[in-house]
Amino acid sequence: MHLREALRIQRGDMVAFVGAGGKTSALFRLAEELRAEGWRVLATTTTRIAEDEMRRAPSSIRVTTTTQPQEIKARLDDHGFVFLYSRDEAGRHKVAGLHPDYISSLADSIDSMCC
Repeated sequence: MHLREALRIQRGDMVAFVGAGGKTSALFRLAEELRAEGWRVLATTTTRIAEDEMRRAPSSIRVTTTTQPQEIKARLDDHGFVFLYSRDEAGRHKVAGLHPDYISSLADSIDSMCC
């Protein structure tokens, strides 16, 4: 059974994984399943993940104050799955995620863009 079916995920849903272990693996497994079905997936973390783990996504974007939703939409159109992060902690080889409110707002912006 696919995670989407087990979790009853519908288009437009925002999914959060919590707990002591397996969150990052579940995130990437679900994202790849959805992408394989033709869905477009934005992913992030509310904490930090290793740079190597982030590279499992076909595309990633460091979101800054100058990042435009059109850039993210273009990457989604090209890759189907984009991991978003806010900063990297170079010495620690980790990246920090985005606030969930930003993701929700961004998804609304991208959905409202015409063709």
